[in-house]
Amino acid sequence: MIAERTIKRKRNTRTELAAVFSRVKKPHEYLSEIHDFYSKIILAQVYNNPKHGAKKLSGLLMLEGISLSPNYIYKLLVKRSLNRSSLRRFWKDNLENQKEMEL
Repeated sequence: MIAERTIKRKRNTRTELAAVFSRVKKPHEYLSEIHDFYSKIILAQVYNNPKHGAKKLSGLLMLEGISLSPNYIYKLLVKRSLNRSSLRRFWKDNLENQKEMEL
């Protein structure tokens, strides 16, 4: 016969649980970090290739091992007002002018 073991569990108080949960990240915090990471990568690609649209940018990112749909990229470009190639070129020129003025 197998002897039964009794497991005594310690009950945590509300303050102890609150302390534990305050150190744990919420799911929406992870999502915002991931979104920020991908938006920086996309903007870097836009800076290097201002003539490319969402579909070509998605292909370039695929070569780097990052799988993002053209729809996701297009939505980000629209949000940043970079959905046309003329706007992307103007944005790149502005960034370059700002860098020159800082030097």
